[in-house]
Formats: sequence, structure tokens, C-alpha cells
Amino acid sequence: MMEPRRRVVLTGAGGQIGQAIVPLLPADWDVLCTDLEARKDVAALDVTDPDACHRFFTGADAVVHLAAVPDPAAFLGTAAPGQRGGCLPGRRGCGQLRCPSAGTGQ
Repeated sequence: MMEPRRRVVLTGAGGQIGQAIVPLLPADWDVLCTDLEARKDVAALDVTDPDACHRFFTGADAVVHLAAVPDPAAFLGTAAPGQRGGCLPGRRGCGQLRCPSAGTGQ
């Protein structure tokens, strides 16, 4: 009997780490790549939006959370409100849905 495909959501798929990790993930996983802006093979997800996170994370077996603001100066003062604190809603969303989360912790 064939095992069901694992559904994994990857946040920050457009960043350097996300782009490096995607090709390394098992081919038999159903990976949904997300980033702040949609592009080819990447869905738009603002991880500061708890409702959007809930929609994307529902039914996931795991979330690999790599979304972050890579510039500490931007994070602390000059980032747009939608870019600040993005990791917490994403991780809270995982906890509420009881799906495992791995990520940068930023």
C-alpha cells in the first residue's frame, strides 16, 4: 500500500535559504512554496496575516518556516508594518493547527 504524500508548506521560498532548500526536499513530498510576493511556483503568503496562515497551514503535515526580514535595521525601524514580526503569526498558526514547524526562529 502506498503511503499518502506529505503536504509541507515552506514560507520564505523566495529567499536565499528557501531557494537552496527546495531542490533538496524529497520528491515524494507535496511542497507548497510561499513568499510575500507570488512568482512562478511560489504562492503569495503574508505571514503577518494569521487568517492567511491558517488557510495555508490547514491540512499541512509540517511547515518549514523560513520567512524573515533579512536586514536587522529594516526589521527594527524601517520595514513596512506588514514586514515586521512575521514569524510569530506563522508559528502561532502552526501551534493552533498542531502541525510541526521548523524554521530560522528569527
